[in-house]
Amino acid sequence: MAPSVLETQPEPNTQQEEEEAYYSYANNLAISVVLPMAMKTAIELDVFEIIAKAGPGAKLSGSEIATQIPTTNPNAPNMLDQILRLLASYPVLDCSLNSGQERLCGISRVSKYFSVLNCWDDNNCLRLLKNCYKAIPEDGKVIVMNGVLPLKPETSEAARDICLLHVRLMIRDDGATERTKEEYMALATGSGFKGINFVCYLCNFYIMEFFK
Repeated sequence: MAPSVLETQPEPNTQQEEEEAYYSYANNLAISVVLPMAMKTAIELDVFEIIAKAGPGAKLSGSEIATQIPTTNPNAPNMLDQILRLLASYPVLDCSLNSGQERLCGISRVSKYFSVLNCWDDNNCLRLLKNCYKAIPEDGKVIVMNGVLPLKPETSEAARDICLLHVRLMIRDDGATERTKEEYMALATGSGFKGINFVCYLCNFYIMEFFK
């Protein structure tokens, strides 16, 4: 028995939705560089730290964050608001509207997995870690979650993933890099720490404790 017309032809609405989805996907691919740029800007401006310091569950607007950033740009609150909206759409941040229809953004569950040591060169990482060393007590630790490059090339999927990420960072950002265990140890001791405990390995990342 031949299939009916209803079985062989999609409804116009379904076909239109598919075309719109394909268009949006193609457009996202074409401008995908914008997301890492927004992430890099947010990290360099300490946006996540500013929100986190406001307290558990806190949400801030672009204008509130702008007051804590040294800038002379009068359009900074609006620019920050646009960056926050983009990050909330993924969702890197949680977002809600207040009574004045102003966007308020807070740290989402995704944000706790960010790592920044691979975004900077050794000098910047050492400066960051030295500040951490001064800020924590004598029995304190700095927890780092990053990929670790194998010294000898490996063929596992995890090793390939880290190597691909390493090359992508190298191409995208000057100085950005993944590191070997030995290179992380050099960062730790170079910033004053006694060493590193490689606590566990999960989802292609090591959880490392930099201890005094």
